[in-house]
Amino acid sequence: MSAGWPKIGSYIKWNLPASITWQQFGGVRWPNIVNIFIGGSSITEKVQSFIINDDINHRSTASITIIDKSLSLNNIVTGMNAEIWSADGLIFAGICTSVKRSFIGKFGSAVKIDMECADYTTLVARRVGRYSSDEAVTCGDIVRELYTEYLEDEGLTLGAIEDGEELDIAKFSLKPISEILDTLAEISGYIWYVDYDKKLYFVDRTSYTSDWDISETSTEILSLELTEGNPLYRNVQYVTDAKVRTSQLTEYFRGDSKQ
Repeated sequence: MSAGWPKIGSYIKWNLPASITWQQFGGVRWPNIVNIFIGGSSITEKVQSFIINDDINHRSTASITIIDKSLSLNNIVTGMNAEIWSADGLIFAGICTSVKRSFIGKFGSAVKIDMECADYTTLVARRVGRYSSDEAVTCGDIVRELYTEYLEDEGLTLGAIEDGEELDIAKFSLKPISEILDTLAEISGYIWYVDYDKKLYFVDRTSYTSDWDISETSTEILSLELTEGNPLYRNVQYVTDAKVRTSQLTEYFRGDSKQ
């Protein structure tokens, strides 16, 4: 979570996933804390609650619940852009992936709208492509070529793209671009993501550090959990969907009238 979240009492949660709801704000009016936009229009006054889940290894998501008493939000549909702003800046941006409407009380009196949103990595996951090179190429070069071929049309731009590991050959059959990037990131020990400005990054995990530190005097921390791992260790590595060009081969076999 960004260090720029507003500090309301002891309710800011620095552990992930992070969540903030109307009840936790204790009645503070939404416009004084956050602004929420769907399709470029503010819906802040109608928001009952929202939750943001942020994970460096997966895409960030947001759940937004709206109570529409004026029945004026019928235009909200999947595919629309969603943005959540705090006083310090943008804390979530992405695309509405699900919109559920439930009528409350008498038909036509009010509608509860439950929205699910995912960050802009969704734009990468929905594109399908392939890649092939019989010459040595870095993982970063593959990312750049995939961007030019498939992702530039989605409105993405390039952020930092580091080279990563060099491969003697590279063959990826038709599959979602996100799966290809997952494989390249695993090979290099990198992470990839699309930020809230629609910039694609492919970088070492240590390339960027947090704007804030955790210490014994960090009063905002409600809980802390540390899990240690060794993501770069492997004793066996499998390469799938690969073809290797060889010198000319001669095969011998017994004829059986079918060969």
